[in-house]
Amino acid sequence: GRTNGGRLQTLEKHLDVSLSDPSNLPIILKQCDGALTPGKRTAIKTIWENKWRECGENAECFPLLLDAVLRIEDLNGRTRNALLGRIKGGWGSKFLTTDQCLNLIQTFNEDIEDIIRVMESANVTHNAESLLASINSATRRRNVPLMKKLSEYIWDLPLNSQDRSVLFSKTTSSLMEMGEIELGMSTWRKGIHFRISPDLDVFKVIMSHLMEKSQHREVMALYNDLIEDGIRPDMMTYSII
Repeated sequence: GRTNGGRLQTLEKHLDVSLSDPSNLPIILKQCDGALTPGKRTAIKTIWENKWRECGENAECFPLLLDAVLRIEDLNGRTRNALLGRIKGGWGSKFLTTDQCLNLIQTFNEDIEDIIRVMESANVTHNAESLLASINSATRRRNVPLMKKLSEYIWDLPLNSQDRSVLFSKTTSSLMEMGEIELGMSTWRKGIHFRISPDLDVFKVIMSHLMEKSQHREVMALYNDLIEDGIRPDMMTYSII
């Protein structure tokens, strides 16, 4: 293959622009939108290889390049590792948004902890969608410390009650299924404390795990929670059965 510099000159000649002028970068990246043609793919890869630093310092250019690189669906191993490495190294962190992080969580599912760390150091706040994607990923990887950290976000974020309820249900069930009974129970109690109306399915998951482990004291405590919460008839009926 040609050298990177050679590819850059070819692209400049082809587009008839100088890429040493950073203001041309967003213009070209905007033209790479839509269906990817071989020409667009080459343009994206050339900018990614040669001008990524400049783009990481530019509020207009960074989202365009990040989006373009993520759109090269068949991210090969090298590009993929370079992207993760650069993101972890703080590339573009001044401009990162929650939606971009959601995209990164979905792309780098197996490196979820790295992406969460990047979000924390860049002070990017989760939204319901990115938190759910993270919880699903941590569940699949059976990553208990990460689940513990993510479960805290459920209470700290300004979520609407429906999103909070979905995230609470998902986290509680996942923890119980991972065998993290104590952590699952403390999440459940927090939900009750936050007046989240629990879902009957979550309740069934909790009950079956407690019964399986013969944790009768916990079962009684669960009833007391329900009584204090004004008992949901469907839960009481299920419990009696």
